[in-house]
Amino acid sequence: MKTALSAQSLDLLRIAPALLLAAEYNALGAVRGQLAREVAAGRLIRLRRGLYARRTVWDELSATERYQALVLGVARTSGQVPVLSHASAAVIHGLPVVGRWPTEVHQLISPRAGGRSTPDRIRHAAELDGADIVERDGLVLTGLARTLIDLARSASAFTAVASIDAALHVPRFGGRPAITRAELDETFERMLPFQRSARARGLLDFGDGRAESVSESNSRVTMARIGVPQPELQHHWVIDGEHYDSDFYWPHVDAIGESDGRGKYTDPRLLGARDPRDIVYAEKLREDALRREARAFTRWDYELGMSTVRLSARLARIGVVPERAPRLIGR
Repeated sequence: MKTALSAQSLDLLRIAPALLLAAEYNALGAVRGQLAREVAAGRLIRLRRGLYARRTVWDELSATERYQALVLGVARTSGQVPVLSHASAAVIHGLPVVGRWPTEVHQLISPRAGGRSTPDRIRHAAELDGADIVERDGLVLTGLARTLIDLARSASAFTAVASIDAALHVPRFGGRPAITRAELDETFERMLPFQRSARARGLLDFGDGRAESVSESNSRVTMARIGVPQPELQHHWVIDGEHYDSDFYWPHVDAIGESDGRGKYTDPRLLGARDPRDIVYAEKLREDALRREARAFTRWDYELGMSTVRLSARLARIGVVPERAPRLIGR
């Protein structure tokens, strides 16, 4: 059964061919200095010591796939199998990031094991519970619940909430969420006490699986920081026999808000076999219907949804104004 994260999951058939490990290459009898010459000629990219990427394959990977490849490569060049954590576990689970993926690989180590971080590896000393460790495609990493909690402790509020929302999300056309609140709560309680647990608890409680995109999750964080009333997510409408869901709805002022990114109209993974022009036209019909039904309607893009000043002004135009002190979520 599909989960909400399946579209971003690790695809070894695309990623693995991009990588070349110097140790394996040399074992095949490569001439000394050949790797350096391949890099100079532009056919290879040096990612780390002992780790290279084939340019023709690397150039076809998305930013997320490139970080997945880096994590896979660094794990393969480690002297022992590392326990991937934080952003490095998140990218293998298919969780989103707001901003850029890091350039280092994160891993957990026992406080008694010793060892320091290096330029390409950030080591986090923490007690390891076997229940928090999973194996996937030959990689060892923190399970989804532990990964989400680690993000809630340390990542930006935007990334943490986007990841929690995505993991709790129930796919619209069938499937199950990647995780339940009960599973998150059980792991959280077992981990106590730990640093920044209050921040993590607040962000976990704020997570809402009804959010359907990173753009919506970002907007929710910004709204909390502005102090406007919490909207209804995915309010269902039946208009002229057609069914629609609005991203945000404020019943007290009868106003609808929609948050869209360019990916809705350009990302091949979201478009599938549909023509972008058909998507734009269908969205226009949907917006016209919603505008007829509600008193006020507004729309904003990904960037505006992360700005307290700009989103506050946009919401004020439809009568949605702060009613309480701003919530400094995730600070």
